Amino acid sequence: MPSSGHDGGLWAMLQKSGRRRPAFLSREALLSEPVPQKADTNPPEPFSLVDLKSDVPYRFTSPRQWELNPIYALAGGGTGGIYAQAYASATDKLRNHALIVSFNVYGSFSLIDGQILYVDQGQRLIWGGGPFSSLRYHQDLTYQTQGLPFVWYERFYGVLGSIRYPFSRFSYFQSSLAVGGSNPFLDSYTTQLLLDPLLNGIGRDLLTPFQQLHGGTQFQTELDLVFGYDSLRYAYGYTPIAGSSLVLNTTATVQPARSEGAARVRADGAHYFHLFGAASFLTRAAVGTGFGGILRSDYYLSSFDTLRGVNYGDTYFLIGKMFYYANAEFILPLISLIRVFPFTNIEGIAGFDFGGVAQSSATLWDRRVLDGVLGFNISLGALIFRVHFAHPIDIGVIVPNNGWVTNFSIRLAGWDFGNAARAHSTVDNPNSVSLGLSPAR
Repeated sequence: MPSSGHDGGLWAMLQKSGRRRPAFLSREALLSEPVPQKADTNPPEPFSLVDLKSDVPYRFTSPRQWELNPIYALAGGGTGGIYAQAYASATDKLRNHALIVSFNVYGSFSLIDGQILYVDQGQRLIWGGGPFSSLRYHQDLTYQTQGLPFVWYERFYGVLGSIRYPFSRFSYFQSSLAVGGSNPFLDSYTTQLLLDPLLNGIGRDLLTPFQQLHGGTQFQTELDLVFGYDSLRYAYGYTPIAGSSLVLNTTATVQPARSEGAARVRADGAHYFHLFGAASFLTRAAVGTGFGGILRSDYYLSSFDTLRGVNYGDTYFLIGKMFYYANAEFILPLISLIRVFPFTNIEGIAGFDFGGVAQSSATLWDRRVLDGVLGFNISLGALIFRVHFAHPIDIGVIVPNNGWVTNFSIRLAGWDFGNAARAHSTVDNPNSVSLGLSPAR
């Protein structure tokens, strides 16, 4: 950020150790030593001429002014289904406009979560919109006393519009309005389980009452309000080393035809204590709950980020109407000690997780989990490979398991990538539907 200074010098902004400081460059420091040149007796070359009438106005709508950014994709399959994620973006050359495509597949192509967003960030008020498909989870406890709790899904799809207004460099307000259809459905196994009286063990058809209660596709609207604060400072690369982040989020969901409504409220906060160099100590906490009837969706915690001592997909410890969790971990740079080609950074992780998820406040404390974590973060450019090993600690309640749990995830800096529990109702993504900007963590 150079600007003119006194005596022919320049003022500039120097970034060092995550801090920005003003620096003055004197005129003498800007001048290079003269290099003797052999005298050229030939006449100088004439200046080239450019026809000013041949210039073309810059139009971001022209395909020639757009460029495709790197595309990231991860896919895997087996007897448990197909899991895949893909992220791609394109921007105009001035980067005032962007097109973002993000899709996730959770086991089968009926469980798809994705969005295509256009974002205009050429002015202070950032806005965007596009089609989306949001996958929600609901844990049904109607037959829990008979030993038959089950999970059903909700596909909320339609068109999204969102705006973000920054109050300052550190704080912002964001609002999103989604309009479309809501379609409840079951997977094939649960459908057969509810339909077959012998299989469900209750002795009658349970599928018909479920279909009568939830009906078919319903018109649905959802309003999301977010206040965010982010003062994080970064070392070289993508590692925060100091600062704080806070996200306060409330969401209201309405189905006017059935006079049904629901709401969710949550808060996420984090603070990095700078130790030395790129080393830091992270403290992070989040809490959330929901209100309403049949539209009240469940939170599905990402075990990779919240309770790493729980196996991925363990619905008993990860799905519920309310949640809380806290993380504390040391992040230590190891690149000066361990260098492995072609990785650009290696960090050591050591910390603890504590939290719980439940369907009601009465059982929330009984579902608490405590675990210790050791692991590594390995960077390859903007890709971050996270390999964390966690072991639950017995604190007098049900322990998720008795051994070490391996958590492997891949991130694109600022985005969740390779995290198969990221859906819109997970707690590692503060915004249920966002503008595609990097979320605070």
